[in-house]
Amino acid sequence: METVRVVCPKCRVELDVKNRLNVEQKLIKCPNCGCQLMVRFRSQPMQAGLAQPVQEAMPVQQAYQQPQYQPPQYQQPAYQPVPDDGRTILAGHHTQQQAVGNTAGFLVYNHVRYPLVIGRNTIGRRSSTPQATVQIDTNGNNTMSRFHAVIETVRMADMSVRAIISNGSNKNSTFVSGVLLNGSDKLILKNGAEIKMGTVILRYELPV
Repeated sequence: METVRVVCPKCRVELDVKNRLNVEQKLIKCPNCGCQLMVRFRSQPMQAGLAQPVQEAMPVQQAYQQPQYQPPQYQQPAYQPVPDDGRTILAGHHTQQQAVGNTAGFLVYNHVRYPLVIGRNTIGRRSSTPQATVQIDTNGNNTMSRFHAVIETVRMADMSVRAIISNGSNKNSTFVSGVLLNGSDKLILKNGAEIKMGTVILRYELPV
């Protein structure tokens, strides 16, 4: 029975491997470091009196494992308040009288603030046939629907305002801080939240 002395390439320990089954090669595990090694035996027996050279065992290559995909985490853009430049727009049924003392926040687009009132606010783009109470002047960008989303605002007991956005019955997409609103999903808006309707990006601001 042939015996081959090999050296583990990882920990350099010498091992005597016996060929009990008379095979050409044999897979073993190094008892010292656990490395899997492939030992090749000689096809011809050594002549008597000749010393056996020590083999360098071949480590067995591990199967390549595809790293698990980790989606990049969405990072909320740094909140930068936009100063009121006097171009505040009161659209739809949100007249000056309704907005005074009833303002629940603003949607900011292109340095223009669009006020939200306590209650139900429907959001859409301004057009010749408006369908929303808050109409955003998108400068011809039709990716926002005329009735795109709903923002419901409630004044809490501590006089703070809670705003909840939903996609309504609109088939076009709405994203809030990178999160897609599906079906009847509702999200509470945080101050500075980024709202994407089509390719129009708005920002929600609490009243000062």
